[in-house]
Amino acid sequence: MRVIRAAKIAQAIIDKSWIPEELRGPSYFGHYDEWLFNTEESSNVCEECESHNETVFYGNELRSFFPYLSVESENSIYPSVHPNCRCKLIRTTFVSNTGVTEVTEH
Repeated sequence: MRVIRAAKIAQAIIDKSWIPEELRGPSYFGHYDEWLFNTEESSNVCEECESHNETVFYGNELRSFFPYLSVESENSIYPSVHPNCRCKLIRTTFVSNTGVTEVTEH
């Protein structure tokens, strides 16, 4: 049973099934993709989220740091650090077929 579950998880990773279909074109989890962690500006920020605030993560690190993440848009990911988490990962570097590009809009 564990082997079947592991195979399904591996296939989901290959299929990028956690990424909405309309957003499956761009790279999110490559080594050159960079994401800036931003907390919700409020007094309710937890210690774990506060410790990540303004930290840059590479795309290939995201799934290990934030296993429950969900892609909101091409330039925004919800890390889902805990239930009711309102933090966001904002893309700072984009990798395309033409190379690495800095993202200036946040």
